[in-house]
Amino acid sequence: MSQPPPTVRELRRSWKPFKETAPEDTAVRMHRMFSWLARSQELPEDPSEDDARLVWLWAAWNAMYGSWDESSGKPVEDLSSQEECLKMLYEADVREHRHLEAFLIEHKKLASALCSDLWLSRQFWSEGKIAAEKNADRAKRTFLEAMREGRYRAALDLTLARVYLGRCQLVHGAATCGSRLNRAQIRRCAVFMGHLLPVLATIATESFHDKSWGVLCCPPQG
Repeated sequence: MSQPPPTVRELRRSWKPFKETAPEDTAVRMHRMFSWLARSQELPEDPSEDDARLVWLWAAWNAMYGSWDESSGKPVEDLSSQEECLKMLYEADVREHRHLEAFLIEHKKLASALCSDLWLSRQFWSEGKIAAEKNADRAKRTFLEAMREGRYRAALDLTLARVYLGRCQLVHGAATCGSRLNRAQIRRCAVFMGHLLPVLATIATESFHDKSWGVLCCPPQG
């Protein structure tokens, strides 16, 4: 059985020595991320709260990866900025502690279930169940192959893509709040992100407390 993730209080304690000296935009990102993560951890362990839990957890992740495109005057496209941030965190982690590798090994069963879930497959919604079943089987095999071969970044990308679809269904109103039809999927997504966010926060604290990344979206005013 996996260990519970670190609490926001524990993560903030690790960040505290760097709080005053970190670049302002990095300090704001971490502050925003902790605020959303804290809200997700305050929710009771009840399936009816899993919609909110996933949205708050993704908001915490979004606080870390979101960037502003100064030339267009709007945020950088979501998947692109997520890719850049994850690349930065993963490469630093590989050189140092390999937290993400340990995370994926510990939560391999959960990640595999997400990759093989029909409802979290784009093909299910665009091409139908038969195409989705083939894609789900292929996605699960691809995930397990990546894990066996030590390609942990590829395994993480596959899993996050499934979680992202679950997140999109909620924030774009493409699912009913509390729907019984997607409880298992949303629950798995929320549990995965609940364990992943503290890992990402730890990597940022260890390797990026003195660095900036991207242009901060909507910096505090006044």
